[in-house]
Amino acid sequence: MMSLRRIRVLLLWLLPCSRALTVSPRVTLDRRAFAATAIATLPTAANAALACDAPPAAGILENRDRGLNEKALISTDFYFVTGRRPPRVLDVQNLPRDDPKWNAYSRHGSTVMAAAEDLAELGRALKQRDLAVAALLLDNGEKVKAPSALRSASRKALLLADGLLISANSGGLGREILVARYYVNEFHYATERIMLASDDVDWGAVSDLWRLGADSYNSFFVCVNKAVVPKVGEKFVAVRV
Repeated sequence: MMSLRRIRVLLLWLLPCSRALTVSPRVTLDRRAFAATAIATLPTAANAALACDAPPAAGILENRDRGLNEKALISTDFYFVTGRRPPRVLDVQNLPRDDPKWNAYSRHGSTVMAAAEDLAELGRALKQRDLAVAALLLDNGEKVKAPSALRSASRKALLLADGLLISANSGGLGREILVARYYVNEFHYATERIMLASDDVDWGAVSDLWRLGADSYNSFFVCVNKAVVPKVGEKFVAVRV
């Protein structure tokens, strides 16, 4: 009986074999012909593994296609959330808990920062009553085009706040995260209302909306900057109002 290890190796190389054979639905492939083709198609290393029951080459198993983790014991692991695989043998000294590229700041901070700059530019465009530039800065995007930083900033800011302000040991939502979410809601309201402005816009009302958005975004920065320490990244700079 073929060992489990041999079966695994055979399955890893069986797919290329099947692709190499073009079989009409009406033709029955002779089993011996298929076996001969499979053995000829298998690389030498795989044949050797089958022959001596050696383990597959390093990297094959841990780098397998996991799909959407639907067959895992628990789907919501590190790979499911980040799309990245930790090393097969983990060195606890290199555990990426404090590495900025693994945390909420690196995933969402750049968009949040870019939106602060665009919000200032939006203010200048509104002062000049330039709705064309305002519409560009507030572009929602299309199927083949990403939305602008300002349009993405609200959700990115929420994700950033959750990553920085919610502790796994807190047992609930603290005051800081609730206040941060409030200011994101205010910022989102203001930018959404400005986006609806038309040619007959009330420029005084639009100016008030912009100032509400800027004040709210700056207040959001006050909330999250407390959690932005040097090992995380640079603190967010307020929008000039």
